[in-house]
Amino acid sequence: MLWYTLFLATLMSAHPMACPVGHPTVLQELLRSRAVVIGDVVAERPIADSGGDRGGWYPGTGYRVRVTEVLHGSVPDTLELFSETSSGAFPMVVGQRYLMFVYRNLGRYLLDYCGHSGPLPERSADAATVRRLVRELQPPN
Repeated sequence: MLWYTLFLATLMSAHPMACPVGHPTVLQELLRSRAVVIGDVVAERPIADSGGDRGGWYPGTGYRVRVTEVLHGSVPDTLELFSETSSGAFPMVVGQRYLMFVYRNLGRYLLDYCGHSGPLPERSADAATVRRLVRELQPPN
């Protein structure tokens, strides 16, 4: 029985539970996101627990983002993205530019830790893929 417990512990540590449904393709994430934007993180602030164990949010960080380009969808020019302090956190750096697939849940804007959001220029290829897909998904005139 001990070997089985150790096996499960090893398996769980090798495959974190932060991505229980795996990693979406760029197309899948584009289609399910509210918007895809490029923007600069201009500030961050701590956000207190609002009852995560009762259906609210656990503590986290709010990142104020100035949107510089909208690739798909619509969001305000400046928005606050929430990153919960958990295994699914999406930490960001003030002053860094990011490609962001934006979601909305319980009144907050979020990014999917398991998706294609990330700092530029590292995510430039994903940004190019989004631009191409948006053009291809446009109905003909």
